[in-house]
Amino acid sequence: TYARLAADTRALAAALQDLDQAPQTRVAICAGNSARHILALLAVLASGKVWVPLNYRSTAREIGRILDATEPTIVIVDEVGAPLVPAGSARRIVLDDAAADLALDALLARFTDRVPARHALPRDATQAIKFTGGTTGLPKGVMQPYHAWNAGIVNQILNWGLTADDRYVVSAPITHDTGTYLLPVLAQGGAHLLLDSVSPATITAAFRERGGTLSFMPPTLIYMLMAQPGVSRADFPRLRNLIY
Repeated sequence: TYARLAADTRALAAALQDLDQAPQTRVAICAGNSARHILALLAVLASGKVWVPLNYRSTAREIGRILDATEPTIVIVDEVGAPLVPAGSARRIVLDDAAADLALDALLARFTDRVPARHALPRDATQAIKFTGGTTGLPKGVMQPYHAWNAGIVNQILNWGLTADDRYVVSAPITHDTGTYLLPVLAQGGAHLLLDSVSPATITAAFRERGGTLSFMPPTLIYMLMAQPGVSRADFPRLRNLIY
């Protein structure tokens, strides 16, 4: 529910600030698609820190290079991302292992009802550092300011006509372009449809059986959906926006 999401976001944001009091320090997230990953992203924003998304489909060498460049004080991982993120000086929060030194569940329990400090950051302050390769060379860190983030949210809401009835099928990694659409959907009161496993069959089922109305996916994945035997328009009864 939205109430649970808001309470957990405040608690985790307060925990992040307890681990590192300074605003605008960097928090890296390397995790698969899950509600806990979305919670972690929202908590980074609520704590006034800079989000560094790490794509779990990258190599450990590439992720290590990004960590060396951004020097996060906190990294957040799950069982998917943990093997890719080497141990270092950053504090390590684990989303799905209750036995970890900094386990998500323990932090949420410890900081329940705590409200994070609000930082009056200017709109040109950095909200995220996203690495993109472009067409050639090594991926480069792009510093995204809050005004660009806010403009993107508003533009998505208006141009896609998002409403509380929208159900966003989360198919590609949150740490890639999928993350662009998380906040616009939440801002309008919609819902995110998360998949236990990602395949053409599970994605199609989310549209057919769970009311999916929009999604972002690369063209190769669209071709895979279309290539399924017997697939038809009837499998996507509520689809309005397909972004690629």
